[in-house]
Amino acid sequence: MLFFGDKTNLRMWGAVAAVLVGALTLAGCPTRETGTEMDTGGEVAPDASSAKPDAGTGTAGGGATSSNGGASGSGGSRASNGGLSGSGGSRASTGGAPPTDAGTQPPQPNQACTIAAQCASGFCVDGVCCDTACDGACVSCAQTGKVGTCSAVKNAADDACTGDSMCDGAGACKKALGKICSSPDQCVSGHCIDGVCCGTASCGSACQSCSVAGFEGTCAPVARFVERDGCSGTKSCNGLGECRGKSGSMCASAADCVTVNCVDGVCCNTACDGLCVSCNQAQSPGTCLPIAGGPDPSPATPCGGVNICAVGGDGQPACKLKSGRTCSANADCASGTCQSIFVPPDPNDPFDSGYTYTACE
Repeated sequence: MLFFGDKTNLRMWGAVAAVLVGALTLAGCPTRETGTEMDTGGEVAPDASSAKPDAGTGTAGGGATSSNGGASGSGGSRASNGGLSGSGGSRASTGGAPPTDAGTQPPQPNQACTIAAQCASGFCVDGVCCDTACDGACVSCAQTGKVGTCSAVKNAADDACTGDSMCDGAGACKKALGKICSSPDQCVSGHCIDGVCCGTASCGSACQSCSVAGFEGTCAPVARFVERDGCSGTKSCNGLGECRGKSGSMCASAADCVTVNCVDGVCCNTACDGLCVSCNQAQSPGTCLPIAGGPDPSPATPCGGVNICAVGGDGQPACKLKSGRTCSANADCASGTCQSIFVPPDPNDPFDSGYTYTACE
């Protein structure tokens, strides 16, 4: 029988304890090395952490139990707050392994980005995450309504298109509107009109063109008096995109004429509404000229009867007296001469002495 008061017995007890610990270790049982230290003399020094049980620890039994969801195992020591466990394995005090930090989730396609690594697709194009590399000509990943999807662009500039070209919507560079062309396939619009790329297939009028200076690429009226295919001969363009009669052509109203002047039945170069002028004289129909030696039939400025039109020395037309008409001055006469005429006496009348009067020469 052993007594703890005897030093010899104490040494023996220490030896027995050491043998037991070694046997347990060889058998795979946990030891209290985590909670105790073995004195070189065989005495067991109590573990400071185990001197006073933790209020939250489990009960000791065949194995140690860790508090707060710690690990348990048979024959092991009890570790407070998820400490070390015995051979039964360990379990984190929080109830298992901590969750892995997933980090910042990559943006979905169509979201803004600055580098490819930010995108799940691995493509950052035009400032957004794109579904493909989208690195061909005339394609973009940032088009309105198609953000995040690589799509062809149309009627827009692109790094691949230089000079006067633009994207045609099919991944090719074609000439922009208003640029010189010789065939429709050269133009982004598919229309080559009047030698330039035009926005429409035709201008709809002979007096419209897609090459009017300042309006290249858009149908616009050509200048007044310009002749074009479909508007030539007795007609020309009126500057409003319409084909109308030239000066001298027959007309019924001002709307029929390029000049918007219908005088004496013909399109006239001016309004020609003065006294003793006409726009339908044989030598130059369509040109307003003074009337010389004839009446002016215009109801607005009539000159007829005893009068006749004449052209003075200053070149201006006027309504003057016909020859033989009584006058008082040269200016009254179309001829420019108002003369005195003596009528001799009648030889059969002894009382007739003759008389004198003035008349236009």
